Amino acid sequence: MFKNSIFYSFEKLSPKLISVLLLPILLRLIKPELWAEITLLLALQLLISYFLTQGDERSILKFTSEEEVLYRSFTSLLRISLLVLIIFEIVGYFFETLPFSLQYGLPFRFMYVSTVIISVNKLLLAKLRSLEKSTEIFKSSFFESLFINSIQLLFVAITVQLDGYDSRVIVTVYFLVQLFGNLFKFLYFAKSIEFKLTLVLKNLLAKKPKDFLKFSNISFLILISNYFVNWQDKFFVEIIFGLKELGIYSVTTRISNLGLVFISSILIAAYSKYWPKTIEDKTDYQVKQITGDIIIISSYTMAALMLIVVSVGQYVFPTSYETSINMIDLATLLVFLQTIVLIFSIDLGRISNLKRIYFFNLAVIILQVSIYNLYSFENLEEIFILQIVTILIFITAFFWKTVLLFKKEFTISLLLISASVLIATFYQSSGSQILQLSSFLLSLFFASNVLQRWIKLDSN
Repeated sequence: MFKNSIFYSFEKLSPKLISVLLLPILLRLIKPELWAEITLLLALQLLISYFLTQGDERSILKFTSEEEVLYRSFTSLLRISLLVLIIFEIVGYFFETLPFSLQYGLPFRFMYVSTVIISVNKLLLAKLRSLEKSTEIFKSSFFESLFINSIQLLFVAITVQLDGYDSRVIVTVYFLVQLFGNLFKFLYFAKSIEFKLTLVLKNLLAKKPKDFLKFSNISFLILISNYFVNWQDKFFVEIIFGLKELGIYSVTTRISNLGLVFISSILIAAYSKYWPKTIEDKTDYQVKQITGDIIIISSYTMAALMLIVVSVGQYVFPTSYETSINMIDLATLLVFLQTIVLIFSIDLGRISNLKRIYFFNLAVIILQVSIYNLYSFENLEEIFILQIVTILIFITAFFWKTVLLFKKEFTISLLLISASVLIATFYQSSGSQILQLSSFLLSLFFASNVLQRWIKLDSN
């Protein structure tokens, strides 16, 4: 079981981890404005992929015995993607410059084609998960981690050498490599599940089953609302501060999101093993114990990530991104709160009460958008503070019973995160080498605790 847990965790974490490890080199080749454009296109890519899959990747996991639903989802995705492409081409014909300082050209087109392939891969990956082919998933993730990230870096370096540091060809190359990398993944997935073209033709115009469609629609609403909670800040940062500041801001969020991806991978691996199959036992002791353990793991993960970046970030990242390093304490605190919401989402899904998550997301979105439009922001730190305060308010309002149920774990977590924030703040203000060394050693200690607790969690 721990082998499968490692494989599933690696599938989600390794591409993000490798991209962050290579990020300092990449940022030396890309100016903040171009990195901001890549960030916005990646944000749009995720949003478009949600509309293309419509939550079907989660339904495929639920309706594992019905083989034809995969092919009906696949053909539906192709129809929608063709329609969306036509709409984009019409809009791009009349408006070359799009909102958020984006331009409709080759980078956007490559991003879109890559998005279609990524969306198809999500469906095939869900099928692989339902078949419990963890080894195939591991291999595909290993390929993605090394191929896409490494080749992207290589081709960006070649482009800079030939065309200069500020060339938009860099953005084109970035998404072109992503496109081919995901195309290879599609071919591997199709072979692994023995994808049948005859069933594609058979289900070309077929409708999805009602139960399947109902579950997909609920999943889609949750995914979209989660997206706007976690991604709308990027668009508002561009509107308020411009592309350069967005480039700096997005580096901070990219690093801190490693923690969220890691906790998400643990939850996915733990879900099938620990969560009860029936919904009647809502306060099952085992569920409570495991949820509490994951809350503690989350706090140790965020504290370790915060302190390692604070202590060594200045030696790794270019000086133009120094502000990104200085904001990591706020970013990791925000991501810790987001992991709490994610943990609660899983348990609410277990008892078929996802509506509460949807209304939580809706409340957060409305309040944040209102403040973005009413308040005059002076620096990027205030964007993080806004998100921290609003999410904290609504966690208390919507999940106060659950918070009380895990008051011990939350107390430990808040003390741990608060102590880490204080250490990071004192070091950044004083530059003390003793605090720097202490931060680094503490980060290693916290990371070892994460590993020990993770192994123990999966071995019970």
